[in-house]
Amino acid sequence: MNRMISMYTLKFMAIVNLLIFLLQMATPAFAQDANGKVFVPIGSISVEIKPLLNRCRPQSPMPSTFVVYNNFQQILTGDLVIEGIENQNTLFTYRTPVTFVEGEQKFRVLLPLHLYRPATGQVELQLYLETKDRKFDLDIHPVQVPVFGSEYFMAGYIMPNLGQFSHEIESYRLKLNQMEKWLAYAEVLETQEDSQRSYQAKWQRTLFSELNQLDFPERPIELTCFDLITISGEAYNELNEKQLAALTQWIKAGGNLLLFLPDEVDLEHVETLNNLTNLHDGEEFFFINIDNRLQWDTDKNDAPLFLRPFLLRNCGLGRVAFVKSEILENPIQYHQERLETYLFLWRVRKEIADRLRSKSLYQLQIETGENEFDGPSELKLSGFNNFSGFNRSSLYQFRRRMDDFSMEEQLLINQQMLAEGSLSAEELWVQDQHAWRNLLPHGFNLVPPVFVMGLMFFYLLLVGPGDYWLLGALRKRKWTWLSFPLITIVFTYITVHSINAYMQIENPERKLIVTDVGKAGDVLRQSSFTCILSPSQQINTTTYNRELTIPVDIAQSWLNDDQLQNLNNVYTGQTSDPPLFSGSLTGEYSLTQPLQKWSPKTFIGFDIPSVTESSDSSRWNHTPEFWKALSWEMLGDRPAIQSLARQHFPNPVVVEVMDQQQINEDDPDLEFSCQALMHTIDFTRNFGLFGQMHSIAPRPGSFQANQIVGDFQDPSQILVRVMWEEGDLLHVERCLFHDESAP
Repeated sequence: MNRMISMYTLKFMAIVNLLIFLLQMATPAFAQDANGKVFVPIGSISVEIKPLLNRCRPQSPMPSTFVVYNNFQQILTGDLVIEGIENQNTLFTYRTPVTFVEGEQKFRVLLPLHLYRPATGQVELQLYLETKDRKFDLDIHPVQVPVFGSEYFMAGYIMPNLGQFSHEIESYRLKLNQMEKWLAYAEVLETQEDSQRSYQAKWQRTLFSELNQLDFPERPIELTCFDLITISGEAYNELNEKQLAALTQWIKAGGNLLLFLPDEVDLEHVETLNNLTNLHDGEEFFFINIDNRLQWDTDKNDAPLFLRPFLLRNCGLGRVAFVKSEILENPIQYHQERLETYLFLWRVRKEIADRLRSKSLYQLQIETGENEFDGPSELKLSGFNNFSGFNRSSLYQFRRRMDDFSMEEQLLINQQMLAEGSLSAEELWVQDQHAWRNLLPHGFNLVPPVFVMGLMFFYLLLVGPGDYWLLGALRKRKWTWLSFPLITIVFTYITVHSINAYMQIENPERKLIVTDVGKAGDVLRQSSFTCILSPSQQINTTTYNRELTIPVDIAQSWLNDDQLQNLNNVYTGQTSDPPLFSGSLTGEYSLTQPLQKWSPKTFIGFDIPSVTESSDSSRWNHTPEFWKALSWEMLGDRPAIQSLARQHFPNPVVVEVMDQQQINEDDPDLEFSCQALMHTIDFTRNFGLFGQMHSIAPRPGSFQANQIVGDFQDPSQILVRVMWEEGDLLHVERCLFHDESAP
């Protein structure tokens, strides 16, 4: 009987073991990561990344649409983890909270790709979904980024929402091809074919991307991935309220728009058109008749739109070209209008634009000769303040100017320097040896070499003659093995303690904030440059609210001062750890970055306000009343501006008015560090790309590019800057004024 029971028991156990084995074979074996979470391999969730553009714009983030297919048969909530990888090196980590519903869903993510320019032109994004107890592998997704050493502009063509198989798509793509031939930026100087190969990789190319109206961003910061946007009339009528607001704010912040005007519009879109013309409050340039036909006012005679094929307007820091479709369709008939629009949108400097316009050309041929042109190369800077009353003028002598060369020869030299790498630095202004002295936190001083040499002298004196005579007098010279290390330890402690005490600072952070203000007192954009000099090795975490901030490593190689260079080499020999972004870059997020002891760490920040926030002085810490009271007619009256500054700025400030006039006088005294830093940036406006353009569309990843605004060779543009300091916070408010009466 017992033998029978044991046989049944063995059979039962065998069946149970078989079932367990089959169950294990049918169920995937999930490993666990270092945090104890179950690792789920690829397959349960699939993700497709659709970048807004074919390639990321240099120094700009990349808006991308994530299409998620959740096959896990349950709702998943956790963090989407994005690791940017290039050649097996982690560039950054981005964590943002998400909820994956069952089935398919789409959402927009702003990727922080605006500083990475690898040699491969590609960054791999390793994606994970981390829930409370699981970690899902979402595969690796490559994205295209700027190739190291290459330069190009990004242009977007917005088409209406058409069906996938619509016959109208081909007609819009034909227009896109025509626009590429018209608007693709061409180097101002046309050189011989044999000399082009040496530096054509540094030339600015223009990449066009077609974009559906449904994919058009609703946040102005996402539009910074464009240098130029062209919108068809049909697509413009389909833009919703949020898209129109984002477009308007981006243009005011420095964007460029080419708009093909539609024949019919509604009231909401007419209002946006009038906002973009930047007229005075209450004035309307565009209107619609009883049949909803769009018209504009030319010389106040209500002339219909077809009598003027194009209209060029400044809007804040940006530019808008309103054109009719016949300009695109008839290139020969409207050659001069097309050239004028091209020069306007690409902001070609006045002296170059006048030469191209006079010859009806898009490029110049090499012409040699002495003093070929007499265009202004000097900039008058009038400076005064509201506390000591100094009122002087100075003359900026631009370094590019060489009277023995023609303008074409100067452009050629600039191109060659750019190709050789002399002007390839992203933040060229930081290479100035005086820039770092004004960027480092207040109160920071390097240990004087005399102090260090004095300590070394006394140390050698003690371990040498002092040790010999003292121990000899005591007849204890055999104690040298004990006295030598004791003296070394004591002097090491004294040296380290003295250096730390001497270099200690109350606030390790110094920040330069530049706020661009419109003539109505509203904020157009705000950029910042922060330098942190940590007295100890630590992990720094800072919270931001929509200000797109990224760490940059320019301090590791651009400290030109000898003493600072030596200090930097001691503490920054290793590669810095990648930053961690936690949250949403279009909302509130935190940035975590390791800091090395006594090693400067720099950060670049950028933000474009929404329509409702642009006038909030408590958020932007600006003075709208001053700019509302200031007008173009007052800019020549320096005492009036000085009196106005006293009324609206209780703290000491320095005001600068920069225009095209030429007066030879000594440089004014530099009252503030922010004034010296802005002057350093001003001297870069003739190098590289800015030798041809006076400004470009905003780039969140470049502080220098966002500070160069206005064409000071153009008498119809004047820049006013107000600067002051609050401890280690350096403030600059500025407004670019245009003479609307100028042709």
